[in-house]
Amino acid sequence: RLISTTPNAQSPPAYMPLVETEVIQPFWDEPCSHVVYKGPGEPLCFESGLPMPQILHPTDAIIKVLKTTICGTDIHILTGNVSSCQPGTRIGHEGIGEIVQVGAAIKNRRVGDRVLVNTTTQCGVCENCRAQFHGHCVDGGWQLGNTIDGMQGTHVRIPHADYSTQTI
Repeated sequence: RLISTTPNAQSPPAYMPLVETEVIQPFWDEPCSHVVYKGPGEPLCFESGLPMPQILHPTDAIIKVLKTTICGTDIHILTGNVSSCQPGTRIGHEGIGEIVQVGAAIKNRRVGDRVLVNTTTQCGVCENCRAQFHGHCVDGGWQLGNTIDGMQGTHVRIPHADYSTQTI
């Protein structure tokens, strides 16, 4: 494990973020592959050599996907019934994985934890989250595989990982 605010002596690639994180090294050396949505009525495409997800906010975690599944909602995306999902999005919003990197504000998850990723992301602090209406989170909801890259691939960024994952 490495806790760092700067690149280490192993010289990670230029896309490695310079935010304080805890990391299993060298996860950024692994290839990243995903199922990618190409547009309404187009077949899904499994693409390799994609950029590795990055920590964008201190409450994010990067998860190595171990198991994922298809949901009926994915079918709605494929037929064009989900206008918020744009071509080029890595789809999927349900899965199990291992945390390989956490942002500086993560308090309840650690690198190496195996987690179930919730279908919706949730901040845990807004009025809707406090009322248990997680799908209506003001900074979450159904994001994965819809408005941000999802779980049907090798690695994924999970916003609000303390609240959007369950340790298993």
